[in-house]
Amino acid sequence: MSPIFTQARTMDSDLVVLILIPSASLSAANRSKSGVISVQEGLYGRTDAEICKEGRPPQQLANTACSQAGAVDVLKSSCNGRNRCNIRASNGVFGDPCFGTYKYLKVLYTCEKSGMISVQEGLYGRTDPEICNEGRPPQQLANTECSQEGALDVLKSRCNGKKTCELNVDVFRTSDPCVGIFKYLETNFTCLPPNTFHVLACEDSLAHLSCDEWKVISVRKAIYGRLDQTTCIFERPPSQVQNDECKSKVTSVVANSCNGKNSCTIRVSNGAFGDPCGGTYKYLKVFYKCNCGVPERLLLLGLARVRSVALVLPRPPLPLEGVRGPPWALLLGCHVVSSGALARPTDKATV
Repeated sequence: MSPIFTQARTMDSDLVVLILIPSASLSAANRSKSGVISVQEGLYGRTDAEICKEGRPPQQLANTACSQAGAVDVLKSSCNGRNRCNIRASNGVFGDPCFGTYKYLKVLYTCEKSGMISVQEGLYGRTDPEICNEGRPPQQLANTECSQEGALDVLKSRCNGKKTCELNVDVFRTSDPCVGIFKYLETNFTCLPPNTFHVLACEDSLAHLSCDEWKVISVRKAIYGRLDQTTCIFERPPSQVQNDECKSKVTSVVANSCNGKNSCTIRVSNGAFGDPCGGTYKYLKVFYKCNCGVPERLLLLGLARVRSVALVLPRPPLPLEGVRGPPWALLLGCHVVSSGALARPTDKATV
């Protein structure tokens, strides 16, 4: 059965709802290719007896109060900030919230056309006596080792992938990490530009980076370790996911392997990146852009000035009037050039 798909147009983005049957793969994509995915809502379970019911006995459709906790976090972690995303709708990925019920995956996402928030650090509590201290008695500022567990996860869940984000600190007051202490919310985030892609891969798996044709990878940031207790936790004991302050900056390692290539695959392991925290199950998070440029193999070919090779190039995305380049260049700013002369979209480029 094909995925059920509906789409509605909004002011500055495409609002898309996808519903998939179990074991199907979510393939979310920004159809305009000018922005990135931002997951808004996600459900794995069953809340409607009519959806994905074909060929199923009544007992598999009866439970319509079935929803897996944390499904939207899995989707956001896998898809936010990417131009396209694939994720399998299965119990193996999301867990089984209602045994014996035939479930489906429902996702609501937008394709954002401008920069997006990426939360790096978050604190609700107090670690400094000078911050937010005006008019407060000393006893309310004394404890500087106060931190609410899970504050970073709340910030990421509510803000990552959005252009703007507003929070009421009441969402952190589910418990009090330090009674009698005047607390504050502190966050560190970056603003990722449009067309910045995000790849996340668990330890002992493969990370795949790729760009559209005639574009090359440019790695902006890469981290190996663990910064939360919700990513890459399937079938892992608590002891392996508790340390969420484990971080090794591996940007140069990933860049050396992938920069200048159209696609790149890296094994996520301690052997490749070292072990920043023994006994903790880690993951790799990479942010990269796809820049206009010459794929490495063609650049080398061009520099060798092999003049007997003719390449039929695809139609470039922009008009080519006035674009010139050196004899060895095949691409310049995503425009095709050949032997220093003008090249039109249907021309052959001869090196």
